[in-house]
Amino acid sequence: DTATVDTATVDTATVNIATVSTTPLTISATNSIDNESNVTEKTKIIKEMENIYMHDSLLNPSNEIKIVTNFSKNNEKKKKKIIIIIGVTCSGKTKFSIDLCKKLLKYNITGEIISADSMQVYERFGVGTAKINKTEMENIKHHMLDICKHTKEFNAHKFIKNTIPLIDHMYKNNKVAVVTGGTMLYIESLLWESVIDLKKKKNNNINIDRLIGEEIKSEGVYSDGIGLEGIDSDRGVQKINNYEKYTNSELYSKLSKIDPERAKQLHENDRKRVCRSLDIFYTYNKKHSDLIKLLCHKNKNKLNKARYEMCIFYLDYENDNVLKTQIEKRVDFMIANNLLEEAMELKQINKNKDLKKIDNKKGIYQSIAYKEFDEYIEKKINNINDENLFNACKNKLIQKTYKYAKKQRKWILNRFVKTYNIPLNKIYASENYEEQLDRAVTIVREFLKN
Repeated sequence: DTATVDTATVDTATVNIATVSTTPLTISATNSIDNESNVTEKTKIIKEMENIYMHDSLLNPSNEIKIVTNFSKNNEKKKKKIIIIIGVTCSGKTKFSIDLCKKLLKYNITGEIISADSMQVYERFGVGTAKINKTEMENIKHHMLDICKHTKEFNAHKFIKNTIPLIDHMYKNNKVAVVTGGTMLYIESLLWESVIDLKKKKNNNINIDRLIGEEIKSEGVYSDGIGLEGIDSDRGVQKINNYEKYTNSELYSKLSKIDPERAKQLHENDRKRVCRSLDIFYTYNKKHSDLIKLLCHKNKNKLNKARYEMCIFYLDYENDNVLKTQIEKRVDFMIANNLLEEAMELKQINKNKDLKKIDNKKGIYQSIAYKEFDEYIEKKINNINDENLFNACKNKLIQKTYKYAKKQRKWILNRFVKTYNIPLNKIYASENYEEQLDRAVTIVREFLKN
């Protein structure tokens, strides 16, 4: 139980920090992760869950089977150790990270939280992005919050440029980084150097920041705010290459000729990603489809190739009805805590600009928590109170956030578990919280001292 973060590699084949059942994790039809009407998708997801390698140690304390732990072993080089907390939106990742850090302090382990959320990096506007406030931090130090103007762009490359030095500094001061959030692209970019290798290539004559980290299975999973679309704008890239003078059809035709495999993965009107794939080819003389294969191929040694040793906790709900209820509660909470006032303020900030020209693919404007109420706010400004419209906007926000949560789940299962074979410590957010938290503390202590 040392306060230092021991970077020594683990030379043994197994480490006993968790006890789980030897049988695969099974989810019954009554607790499936989709609604009952979609039987095909339900069966598919259940089948996927049955075949993944996921630690369920926090739920099965009675089993005594030793298994391989959820952090990398037999590394050629000593690596810094970090804790990662991921999961679907509204699953309580922020609270769990704070509670975990507080409990670890009792064992002289100081954790500092790094937010991995693409919207919470922006200053102010904390309600629509579900940003924690100073009181809620409970004296646990937080990083990567409120570091960017709301009109500016922030992306995965900028995230790792800021985060890697933070982790280095924590390590030198005998502290451990607890990376917490729902922007999975940020987390993957932090863990694996291969995601940003293009930065080192020659002919770097375009804005590479907007090219880095575009992998087919991680598209659209960008934030843990309430229902965020997370559009990674490529307008600067398009401008440099004069793509604006071409129609969608013409651009798609170009891509079909140089990279037909990638073209088949995209819709003709998906201009942003078509332009990105064209840029990769013209700049690096490499097909984007080949790059995706390189980044997404199944690699049993993916853990050993990671930048850090990692202990990952995955928060989710056993029943999607509970998830949807939590989303509804969060939307109600946001509205009660001035979500609409925040949206109104955004309009006021831009009152001297043509609102039609505001780039909703840039900065805080990506958040649909604001966009979904735009029509209602316009009427409110003109002293028109339309309750039916308000309820419609609210319900639309709930549905989009629910859909987004399922996209997060799919990303985690497909990317971390199926593709990279990375086991996770799963926590059911609605069950036996204190018991699961205590076992999580045990897992972290064992992870750090090995």
